[in-house]
Amino acid sequence: MKNQVKPEYFLNNSIIGSQQDPHVAERVFVIYWKTAARQHYLNSLNMGIDDDSYTGDYWRYLSEWLNNANAAIEIADKQTANGTAQPYNENIKQVARIWRVYLMSELTDNFGPAPVAAFQGKNPEFNSVKDVYLLYA
Repeated sequence: MKNQVKPEYFLNNSIIGSQQDPHVAERVFVIYWKTAARQHYLNSLNMGIDDDSYTGDYWRYLSEWLNNANAAIEIADKQTANGTAQPYNENIKQVARIWRVYLMSELTDNFGPAPVAAFQGKNPEFNSVKDVYLLYA
């Protein structure tokens, strides 16, 4: 059963979740960045409204996307180690690593210090923004 799981399934899930789910991906951009740049007049951030429901959703969804990206990398490594990897396995792993860097930059740009080890199954300690960028550069 474990050998049937493909790393691309997790990578696809991460990319699709962050790029094609308008609930968080689109709305957070509009609410945070477009409004802050005065390119959109949604009266929330620019008026100091304290509804952070999208922020909570964004944190939860971003964590899920990162978990999926990390799972893709871990599964690719395991399949390489046990000899069950497809010929394109290394490409999937490298794309997942690039995608993880993007997601970590999005996480730390929006929330500041981030728990890098939290996505590796450890009790999280928050790393500084500088450390996040250095670890994933």
